[in-house]
Amino acid sequence: MSENFKFHDVEIVGLFHQKEEINLLMHLKFSNEQKFIITFSSVVVWDLSPFEEQNVIFDIHEFNKENLLEWIKNDFQVPKEYIELINSGEKNLFYIEPSIGLGGYVVANKMLSKQSIKNLVI
Repeated sequence: MSENFKFHDVEIVGLFHQKEEINLLMHLKFSNEQKFIITFSSVVVWDLSPFEEQNVIFDIHEFNKENLLEWIKNDFQVPKEYIELINSGEKNLFYIEPSIGLGGYVVANKMLSKQSIKNLVI
């Protein structure tokens, strides 16, 4: 991951797909009411469960060609062409482990540093 940052009990309050840049932005709110955006860059695919009334992250795990676990490939049924991109080192898999609500995976180049957003209305 881009930074050593804990996502435990962080609420997902929005998702935005930037089609032109092929990015997926995840809007987050922390228990202290701070709001941030993390960006998954050059996304090729994602498979996320439905957005619920509450969406709280337990953690975000990053997998690459060195540490991609067999159960991730099997349980998530990641299509073969995306596993090949991960195994080649071109992409990484980010597993959003939910405490409640939205969870799943994103296959992208990287997860970029979070950006504070002070004026986001939630």
